[in-house]
Amino acid sequence: LGVPSGLLAWSAFTGDFLLIPRAPSQLDLGAATALLHDGFGVRGYSAMRQMTGRLAFPAVQSGVGTTIAFATAPNGQCHVWSSYTAGWHAAPAGTSGQQPVLTTTTLALPTPTDCYAFDARRSRFVASGTTMVALAANPNSSPLLAHDASSWFAFDTDAGRWLRTPRRAPAAPPVFRIWRTTALIVEGQHAHGIGAQAGRFHHHLLPNASGSAFANSEVGYVELGNTIAACGMLAELVGFQQFPHFRRVQPRAATLSFAAITPAQTACFALFGTVSPPLALPGLGELLLSPATLLPLPAVSSSPGATARIDLLVPPSPALSGLQVGAQLLLLSAGEQPWLGELSTVEIW
Repeated sequence: LGVPSGLLAWSAFTGDFLLIPRAPSQLDLGAATALLHDGFGVRGYSAMRQMTGRLAFPAVQSGVGTTIAFATAPNGQCHVWSSYTAGWHAAPAGTSGQQPVLTTTTLALPTPTDCYAFDARRSRFVASGTTMVALAANPNSSPLLAHDASSWFAFDTDAGRWLRTPRRAPAAPPVFRIWRTTALIVEGQHAHGIGAQAGRFHHHLLPNASGSAFANSEVGYVELGNTIAACGMLAELVGFQQFPHFRRVQPRAATLSFAAITPAQTACFALFGTVSPPLALPGLGELLLSPATLLPLPAVSSSPGATARIDLLVPPSPALSGLQVGAQLLLLSAGEQPWLGELSTVEIW
């Protein structure tokens, strides 16, 4: 809202107004982030923290996502704004002059010898350790894809890490389909799907290479005549709130809900905790939750194949604002190897 002394910014996260002195000459808006340009430089605004921060130079280039923004200084160095921390962060040495690749939740800066993705939650740049041939992304969706000569990469913003899977047909021209939380890569007869929320590559061998690829908010699929090959982009245990990857913010003093389809003759447990670096558990998979905070709860449905729902009441404490709750499904099936599902996260605001 414009007022004589500047702008009043309302935040649905904090439930109050912030007076921002001096109206900007240019305003770039994202879902939870904004950039305000004026004669003194650039100000970043975080609706999540209801705070601003200034860069004391004009931006020669800028862009805004859901939780991040960037401004390029006259000397070519990129500075990235995190709405999680309400702070600016200078890109690593060697990235000056490189063109940023922006998504709703991260930003990539390729160099001749490496590629850096910005981990907004932890306010750090994460190196891929390889020279990327190309990147694929769009500013309206959360997935960030890249590839070198032998592998496909995706940046997992929940865990703050690069994910990697082998290329199966490097000579075939790749087809990318990205929308909202879905990323689909087709190379010849090979399809790779990855969801920004689940954070795991899935490979499928197609019957031929003549299909048409599509992506919607939570599914990627390939049509091949009378056949459709589809990849779901959500984890086995699904959180109802999807911010910042997509819609719906989880407030405090409200019910936090997860759901899962429980297979027949299978005991299912929902594991909750804070997200942590992967811990390999032989025979189970990767635990992506901190063992110190682990809370197991049974996921029980009324009948096999029905939906099991787990509801948790979130306390109203302001100290919980910004807390990321992680969840994984543990499946114990009769006569089969037990396994851990993909990571699902919900942020509490």
